[in-house]
Amino acid sequence: MSRKKHHEYTNDFKAQVVRLVLNGQPVAQVAKEHALTKSIVYTWVATYKRAGGFGDAEHKVEMVAELISLRVENKRLALENNMLRSILHA
Repeated sequence: MSRKKHHEYTNDFKAQVVRLVLNGQPVAQVAKEHALTKSIVYTWVATYKRAGGFGDAEHKVEMVAELISLRVENKRLALENNMLRSILHA
């Protein structure tokens, strides 16, 4: 039984491949030109779309900061909503 070799690709390489697909090149063509399987290209594209990149620490920091800001805003709005409800029902 043979095992496939596990390749490690840089985040820059993955991003380059994804950009080719997002710019309109067919997945099959991009995979063939870079000696990749179509499934790995689809996986990278999905990961890129979901996370906005590959291991981009700066981007993740921005996303966490935005998440914290949105949670604070959500709590403020929930409190405001509860206060308005209590005023209306008084």
